[in-house]
Amino acid sequence: MPARLLANTGKSESATFRLDNETMKNLRREAKQQDISTNALASHIIKEHFRWHSNASKAGFIAVRRILIMNLMNFLSEQDIISVAENVAKSANKDSILLLEKEYTMKSALNFLESWIKISGYVYRHEEINDGQNRHMYVIQHGMGMKWSVYLATLYQLLFDGINGDNKRIEFEKTENTLAFAVNCN
Repeated sequence: MPARLLANTGKSESATFRLDNETMKNLRREAKQQDISTNALASHIIKEHFRWHSNASKAGFIAVRRILIMNLMNFLSEQDIISVAENVAKSANKDSILLLEKEYTMKSALNFLESWIKISGYVYRHEEINDGQNRHMYVIQHGMGMKWSVYLATLYQLLFDGINGDNKRIEFEKTENTLAFAVNCN
């Protein structure tokens, strides 16, 4: 297994599973496309299941089409979108993170966000900035319009405020397709 997938996993254990031919064919094809072994891909899929999929519906997540969200957003003003994000943040942020990450810290919140970004299929970049402040920079290309950028920025700001109390305002750069921000983890 590549080292990047084994980081922080501790000990590993060997197991044997029987999969139907079509599933194995698909597993091999996707592993080849990702340039990893079938074992690494299967391990990743199982980890993601337990990290996200097995509890996401319990945390209130459902799968909907992007076009639905984008169309619904068109009926709302920017202030309505901010109000919706505030309501979601107050009623679900902490509970979702506790359920999926088992603790409510800045580190667990960032892990939660990164899982959500990945599961959503967004193209993104995450960099740790070594400037003595333990900062994390994210650039998320969601492709869902400016109103979605406003929603996510409000939701994330309230999430970070909830963890750090009156956290200094985070500068979010919003475009039609992208949300960018940096946050301190101290």
